[in-house]
Amino acid sequence: MSIYTTLQRLNIELPAAAPPVGAYLMSAQSGALVYLSGHIAKRRPAAGR
Repeated sequence: MSIYTTLQRLNIELPAAAPPVGAYLMSAQSGALVYLSGHIAKRRPAAGR
C-alpha cells in the first residue's frame, strides 16, 4: 500500500508546500575550500544511464 493510498484512506489532506524564501546553494567555494550545507554526498550517474 502506498503512502498516498494510506493518506486518502485516513482522509488526510496535506497542504501544498510553501515556495522557497531564499536562494539555497548546495555548496560554496572559497579558494581551495568547498563548504557544504546540509546535503549528503551524491554519486554521479554512470555514463549511459
